[in-house]
Parts: sequence; structure tokens; C-alpha cells
Amino acid sequence: MVNIATREPDAFTAGDTVEWTCSFGDYPPADGWALSYVFTSIVGQFPATGADNGDGKFLVTLDAATTASIIEGSYTWQGAVTLSTTRHTIGTGLTQVAPDLLASPASRDTRGHNRIVLDAIESVIEQTATTDQASYSVDGISLSRMPWADLLSTRDRYRALVARDEAADRLNKGLGHPGRLLVRL
Repeated sequence: MVNIATREPDAFTAGDTVEWTCSFGDYPPADGWALSYVFTSIVGQFPATGADNGDGKFLVTLDAATTASIIEGSYTWQGAVTLSTTRHTIGTGLTQVAPDLLASPASRDTRGHNRIVLDAIESVIEQTATTDQASYSVDGISLSRMPWADLLSTRDRYRALVARDEAADRLNKGLGHPGRLLVRL
């Protein structure tokens, strides 16, 4: 039996089926209330609707074909129930959509912004930058025109940002903080 979430997703991967149930005491589907969501970001938006699950709850399903076309990114969502001309917002939140690496693994750059910038800066320092990297812009300043001291300072700042991102990723995966050594006595 599949466990279906009982709240809106915090994150999902494009191309996966996403389902959740929810209930709102004063707005049961059996009384004719309809549930709808919109997920929106700078790159686009997509809707979701709830159906009567037969147990007093709404069941919301985004099938694999629907989520496959969703562009990765951070989406703000808003949900509302409606009945005739009455509408009530039931919540808002944030959902992160991860890329479907199985769909196009060879062409997908999974590095975050901070890692991309750091790699470009280090390429310029090592003088191995491609044309695109050599003209990379950071905070409105072109790396190819940046004074050497500023370039090194910016590199150090982005190294710290990448280290922070990597530490957060380790913590999210339950691997602990890389700067702490835990000892059991």
C-alpha cells in the first residue's frame, strides 16, 4: 500500500507522481466544496485540483506526465476552496521542484549558482576559462575586467558560500556537519 502524504509537498522531482490528501472541517467535498491550487515561480506556474476522496478528504494528484513538464525551481503555492461564489484561502507555502536527472542526465548541470560562479572564477584565475566563463558577470562586474585582488576576494567569498551550501546539503542528508567530529565514549 502506498503512503499518501497528508499535506502539500515541500519538494518533489519533476517526472514523479505527487499525491496528497487534506481536509478542511468547514469545507467538506461532500457538501460541494472544490479545492484548487496554483504553484507559481519566476519560470512558470502549474495548477492542481483536489477530488473527493470519499472519506471527507480531498485527494490531490499530479501525474507523472504533468510533473515531467514542470521546470525545476522554487514554487510558491496557494490553495483555496470554493463553493458557488464563496472562496476561502486554505493555505500558502513553498515547494521545491528538483530536475528529473533520468530524463536527460548527460545535458543537465546540477551545480548550484554559487558553485557555477566559483568554478568560473577559478577558471579565470587558472587562465583556462572558456569564452563564456571569462566574461561571466558577478554582481554586475565582469570577471575578465575585475582587478586581481578583487577576483581573489570574490573567489574567497564564493568558496565560503559553496562550503555553506555543501554543509547544508550534508545536514539535509543526515550526514552531520563536516566541521564537527562526534566522539562516543
